[in-house]
This record gives sequence, structure tokens and C-alpha cells, in this order.
Amino acid sequence: EARSYSGDELRDLISGRTDADGNELRLYSKEQVDQGGAIANLLLSTATVDPADCKGIATAGLLDTAENGEVAVAISESDQPRTLSAQSGSDGPDAVDVLRQISAKMDQCANFSVSVLGQTYQVSSTELQAATDAPETFATVSTRGEGNQEMLMQVSAAQDRLLVVATKGGANLGDPDQKELEDLINQV
Repeated sequence: EARSYSGDELRDLISGRTDADGNELRLYSKEQVDQGGAIANLLLSTATVDPADCKGIATAGLLDTAENGEVAVAISESDQPRTLSAQSGSDGPDAVDVLRQISAKMDQCANFSVSVLGQTYQVSSTELQAATDAPETFATVSTRGEGNQEMLMQVSAAQDRLLVVATKGGANLGDPDQKELEDLINQV
């Protein structure tokens, strides 16, 4: 049976990575992850999403599983911040099933609204054809509001009970950004 990973193992998996601009992806401590704060905004874990079924797309699948498992998160500080996270839980569906459930909702989540900290904004989301070394990969690019200024690209990859998610935020994100995220995941 596929095992789940401990928090220390997850941190080891994602530590020591750099983004394409050479910025280190810095590990968040367990306390920082537990407290949320800035990271919750990034991962939208405290957000209300309408339709509610789209929350998995908004949070890149980081929501339900992180509550009953271990999660490690690393973030790079730059104009286009990247996040790399790994999570694993021993209960519930495995990571591959989680990703499949999320991707199955994609057609009804082309447009959704997100409310967080008193702000509500419209998000449009498109599935990307991504490929990683993992058995299951799911990727989206989401745009907040009008234009291409506030975009978030995420690539998620699942293998047994391990879910690895890489995201990049910024303006006018495209194929080179997707390749960067796929490469990050393949390194893990």
C-alpha cells in the first residue's frame, strides 16, 4: 500500500529549489503554515468560492487534504512569486483521485468568484495541457479581473499519496512559465 509522507520528508522534497530567476524558494516553517496569514491568501484556504465546487480549482487542491495530512510550502520572493508545495495524507482518497476529482469540475469552473478578507473578485480559469513525470498532472491558469495583469498559473502532480503543486503569479504568463513549473515538479 502506498505510504504517506511525514512533514519532515515533504520539507526535504521541496527544499533547496530555485525559480527560473534564481530566487530561492524558501521553506515556510510548520508554525507559519499552521498560522496561515500571508500563505492563506496565497493558497486561498480561507476564501469563499462561488460556485463552492470550484474551491479545489481556486486552491489547486491544497485545501481538503492539508487539513488531514501533512503539508510543506516554499515560496520565492519576486515580482512573480512562485510557490512549491507538497502534501500527503493517510486518510481519504489518494492524491491521484483528488486531482481527478478537481479536473472533472473544470468545465463548470471557467468563471467563479472568490471572496477573501472582505474583497470579492471574479476569476476566469482555463485548463492547460501540462505533462510531468507523475502519473497524474492537472494544470490551470486563472486570471483575476480584466486583462492579463493578475494571473496565477498552477501545475499539480499526483503520485500515490503525494500531491505536489507549483504555482507562479504575475502578468502575461505563458508557455515558458508552464515549463518552469513542470520542471520544478519533476525535480521533486
